[in-house]
Amino acid sequence: MHRGSDPLTAGPEGPAVLLLDLGGVLVHLDEEAFQAAWARLGVAPGALARFRAGPRRRDWELGRIPAGEFPRLLRRDLGLPGWPAERLRAAWNALIGPADAAVASLARRAAAGGLRVGLLSNTDPWHWEEALGRLPFQDFDPLGLSFDLAARKPEEAVYRHVLAAGDPERPRPRPEQILFVDDKSENLEAAARSGYAVWRHDPAAPDLAGLEARLGLEEDGGPLEF
Repeated sequence: MHRGSDPLTAGPEGPAVLLLDLGGVLVHLDEEAFQAAWARLGVAPGALARFRAGPRRRDWELGRIPAGEFPRLLRRDLGLPGWPAERLRAAWNALIGPADAAVASLARRAAAGGLRVGLLSNTDPWHWEEALGRLPFQDFDPLGLSFDLAARKPEEAVYRHVLAAGDPERPRPRPEQILFVDDKSENLEAAARSGYAVWRHDPAAPDLAGLEARLGLEEDGGPLEF
């Protein structure tokens, strides 16, 4: 698994698509705020952990649960009778922290330099809407959201979907032309098996200078010739 500035191969022409993960890459995740929000509602950490690891969370991220139904399931499974949907949504969205300004800036520079910038995320409708409102860069093509794709990383189907997604007027990229940036090894390993080039992003110690060099971005923001 390539990490940080380790050399990567993306074909002789270099990457044509920068494909970014959402949580842990484009936006920070605030686990402390998330836990505190549910504690204020009276939910024990163990019950919350079981819900997040269980089938309900998976179905929510796969688009199998209508947004209007999710509050009822939260009340039932977490023992929260009477709490309004707005309060439950706020607690759920407490996980979404601010955008990573440096990554968003890199995405903007990559787009200005002629690369396509896409997004691929395991997420749900509430988290996506919350995160999107915080992102200074939003021009994603292709855009792969698990609740739209009905598949989650690291499932192979996700990476096949992305190859066929995006603006139909633009040519379809080959897998080796896509540089996928994620913070989870299992997602990157699956992408690599599908032929993608991959880059491990460490939120605690990001190597954005190395990533810029890998993308062929000069200091003035222009692209290098591939």
